[in-house]
Amino acid sequence: MKLNKSWGIALIILACLSLVSAANHFFQPGQYLAREAQQLGEQFGHNMTQFGQNMDQFGRNMDQVGNMIDGLANGAGNLEDWYGADIATKQDTQQFPAAGVTQVSLDNQFGKVNITGDANAKQITIKSTKRLHRMGSEEEMGRYFDDVVIETEKQGGGELSIRTQRPDAGNGFHPSMAVDYDIIVPPGVELHLLNNVGELTTTGMLSTVDAEVNVGKLDINGYKGTLRLKNNTGEINARGGKNITNVDVETNIGAINLYLPADANLQVDAETNIGDLETQFSELAIESHGPNKRIEDKLGDGQGTLHAHTNTGAIEIRKE
Repeated sequence: MKLNKSWGIALIILACLSLVSAANHFFQPGQYLAREAQQLGEQFGHNMTQFGQNMDQFGRNMDQVGNMIDGLANGAGNLEDWYGADIATKQDTQQFPAAGVTQVSLDNQFGKVNITGDANAKQITIKSTKRLHRMGSEEEMGRYFDDVVIETEKQGGGELSIRTQRPDAGNGFHPSMAVDYDIIVPPGVELHLLNNVGELTTTGMLSTVDAEVNVGKLDINGYKGTLRLKNNTGEINARGGKNITNVDVETNIGAINLYLPADANLQVDAETNIGDLETQFSELAIESHGPNKRIEDKLGDGQGTLHAHTNTGAIEIRKE
């Protein structure tokens, strides 16, 4: 028996409907799409985890670079590293009555600075050591030494100002000279320090410490109330804080190591763009976004403030 044309078309349509129905039954597109979405999500999550791990590794690698730069910066201001033992020196000591002096300021271009707080100090003692690579005659060396002047002046408001004054290099050749300072002050005297190139260290202070270095290590052991430290290239270490109200520490390239009392009360904002961030204070939560790590939290009642930032380098916040 032959089917007419209309019956043939009807059978074809019926067959197509049956096929679609069977496909819908067996393939279940909703579940299929759900499975595909789940697989894509899992793959995306895996890729992002891998990306985060890669960025963490990048951060650790940059930490190593920062540590290498730290090493170079921490040796800055040491002429012996450049010229060996062929260094001439000239020392000088000045003393001023400590009575009436509430702050000491220092402006130095190149050299090492060490300041010690001594509770028994009745005078402020300034020992300076000029260091110069040996060159030319003894007469020329003497002239070079004399050209660099240590200026000290008592100013209003109880400030004792110390400044390294160098000749204008535009007037002719003048060799680089490092000037090191060893200064003893009463521990309650405020410090406002600027050392362009070279390590800066303070010990035993019970006052505000405000210090800035362009290239070199900053090492602070002892302060009270306020601590402000700024560095461009080099490591920063700070400990021994008393009655802390404000800590502001910043470096471009270098590690930051902060030691705080276990009962510190501070609002903490610490961030490294590229590097590790660690703390011994369990109440501080660390946020991680690739190589960037940050803490925005508080210790105790958060009455004081702590700000620490480095572009490249690790940050450690530890208990004393």
